Amino acid sequence: MASFFGEVLPVFSRAGSDDESGDDEESEEEDSRVVMSWSDGAIPSSCCTLILATGEHALGFVQVFVLGLGGQSWVQRGSLHPQGTTPAPPAPPGEKWGVQTCRVYQHRDSPEVWVALCAYTIPEELLHDWAKQLVTLADPVRGRVLVLSGLRASELLVAPLGRTLSSAPWKDPLAWPLLPPPMHATGLPAAVVSEAVLRAVPVALYLLYSEAPAPDLPSTRAFLPVLSLPPLTGLTPLSAPSLPQLQMLMKPPALPSNIYT
Repeated sequence: MASFFGEVLPVFSRAGSDDESGDDEESEEEDSRVVMSWSDGAIPSSCCTLILATGEHALGFVQVFVLGLGGQSWVQRGSLHPQGTTPAPPAPPGEKWGVQTCRVYQHRDSPEVWVALCAYTIPEELLHDWAKQLVTLADPVRGRVLVLSGLRASELLVAPLGRTLSSAPWKDPLAWPLLPPPMHATGLPAAVVSEAVLRAVPVALYLLYSEAPAPDLPSTRAFLPVLSLPPLTGLTPLSAPSLPQLQMLMKPPALPSNIYT
């Protein structure tokens, strides 16, 4: 399957071969299922803006500058996790976790804005399931998806390099220069953007190239322009973080290995 990034993504068939039994097919389908567990048991209405952070640099930035500086403005509404695993218990923003989950937070004053933090290395065969669940959190008519992620640079960089791309329906201004060809991304960011394009949900991807193995101040500053543009405008104060917040940034949640390795 070709995504609009230009790369080819693998397509995983749920159908078994002719000599496979129906039980095997049913077991395979169930193993690949991803579920959303809501903290209060009630399914809320779809959000208008979903902000997904994945990868250590984006996770560190969102935890400190969006959830951290937001104080009590954010509350965990639920978690996305593989079928058969335990959902993440409610936790304040910034708390570390090491389970196969993606935590979803909602803004108290702007309940139509949600943030999803994914510190889980998702198996390739489950990427479509995760992407589908995440994108369907956004309203199919009024919703939009913003993806923040990062890649290790393959060449020496004087400073972290940020690039972005968006789908045609995305109308908001972009904080970084456009990503030139070859326009590609991998893993969950690519799967989410492809799913959003398929569903005609406006989507933008901010991709940070950095040599740093963990979040640092240069990579954080590279993301800061995103705070001054929609959909993050007004959700967090544009002020310098305190020392404890910087310490939290320097020690992001470890990316746990998945249950299949």
